[in-house]
Amino acid sequence: MAAIAPVEDSSEQFHVTAHHTTTAVYQVTRLGHENCDITEGVLLDITPLVADGKKLVTLYDKDLTEGINLLIVVSEQWGQQCVRLKVTVKSDNCGENADCSGKGVCYSNNSMEGYECQCCSGFAGTHCEEIDACSPSPCTNNGICVDLSQGHEGNAYQCLCPYGSMSCLMAGYTGKNCQFESDPCNPSQCLNGGTCVGNSTHFRCDCTSGYTGPLCQHNLNECESSPCVHGICVDQEDGFRCFCQPGFSGELCNFEYNECESNPCINGGQCIDNIGGFSCKCTRGYTGKRCHIKVDFCANDPCPDGHRCIDHGDDFTCECPGGRNGPDCNQVPRTL
Repeated sequence: MAAIAPVEDSSEQFHVTAHHTTTAVYQVTRLGHENCDITEGVLLDITPLVADGKKLVTLYDKDLTEGINLLIVVSEQWGQQCVRLKVTVKSDNCGENADCSGKGVCYSNNSMEGYECQCCSGFAGTHCEEIDACSPSPCTNNGICVDLSQGHEGNAYQCLCPYGSMSCLMAGYTGKNCQFESDPCNPSQCLNGGTCVGNSTHFRCDCTSGYTGPLCQHNLNECESSPCVHGICVDQEDGFRCFCQPGFSGELCNFEYNECESNPCINGGQCIDNIGGFSCKCTRGYTGKRCHIKVDFCANDPCPDGHRCIDHGDDFTCECPGGRNGPDCNQVPRTL
């Protein structure tokens, strides 16, 4: 049988005075415990005892579970009132003889639901049966030591090393004891062809054209600045491309074609450069876009009747037949 002791003060024995056939003990829920409600409670077997002239109520071990048991005591004489009890049952889990393998102290208090071993430095385990490889910690550079459970003689451990911070581009640590600074550029953290530059603790990414961000992870829209002077900008993964308007060239369409460089005007014509084209100012006797057409001065019979038209390229003359001369070709040259 188990004695009833309240959790709130384990140093004092708490007893409930029993009345003949009028007292009952129920194991209840938390809500029932708060409201003295036995509706969903379980009636427990009780045995009345007399100690020091007082009639006591005792409980059986079988009705109590390990941990906290919520009980209420009711009596017909109390009406709606009750006595609330919190009974904590603790099992001895410190091992045989509670000696914690001779390497610790078996310990418990009111806030604990059981007993546990507080191990001496260098030992671990439920009963202090293992060597604590993490006491003292062999991990450096703020590494976290994890003792690997492996029995009485093992002393294996693992160090959880701090990783680098990508937000501030800092490296972390590696090695069995976190003793080595990791190289952030191996492998490179930079994306999209970026070049990693740094030392053992810090690094930066030199991004290729068209990308930005700490790790070159963002694709720039390089057309936002309107780089194409006389053309249409098209953003691409590796940069941008300008499609130039007629008459312009260059990577940014900032060079105007000089269509007169190829000397398109012939026969002495003067070339005039225009945006996207050219024009020719032809000399007398020639016409056409490139001054390539010869003007026939005699095509319209510009000479008076009886005269013969002679085209000289850039002009024409009218001559009289048979060696005559004069406006009407009626004068015969004099002979001496």
